[in-house]
Amino acid sequence: MLSDTSPHIEALLVTMWRTASAPQKIAMVDEARMLVKNAIRADLRRQFPDDDEATLDYRVAARFYGTDFLSKMGVPTPSAIQSIHGN
Repeated sequence: MLSDTSPHIEALLVTMWRTASAPQKIAMVDEARMLVKNAIRADLRRQFPDDDEATLDYRVAARFYGTDFLSKMGVPTPSAIQSIHGN
């Protein structure tokens, strides 16, 4: 199933997942989500080292959820926020 994992370790992972309680599974998925989000943030920080935190937060959310979703949810773009505040 996993090309970079030995069959023995993969079997252990499958067993761990099957025997985990619902709260444990939620915690594992949440941890994986945070790892992905942190990797996205690190990549964007490398690409855009001069971004302020608000712009970086928007870029992370856009990469994670997509700009169409953010727009539908009414999340303003960093440029829209800057124009409101006159920056």
